[in-house]
Amino acid sequence: MTSGFDQELFTSDDYCYRPNLDVHEIWKSGVVDMWVPLSEAKSGRIHVCATWLDLNETDSSLDLQLEEIRALQANTKNPLHSGVLMVWIA
Repeated sequence: MTSGFDQELFTSDDYCYRPNLDVHEIWKSGVVDMWVPLSEAKSGRIHVCATWLDLNETDSSLDLQLEEIRALQANTKNPLHSGVLMVWIA
């Protein structure tokens, strides 16, 4: 689970929200495109588009994801941001 902060230039960033997102749902579905309600906030939602990627020894699957993001950005005024969650298992 992640948290959201507003960005301040002259003061410290303020905690704003926590999305109510179950990563297990992304794993089960493989791909999700949904609006997620915010907890610990008066109101609001964030739009989550996520793809579960299995462990891989090459970065080719990440390259494919970046190509898809670039194609989506060509059709929108607002930039899209990609995030990668890495989990190391020893």
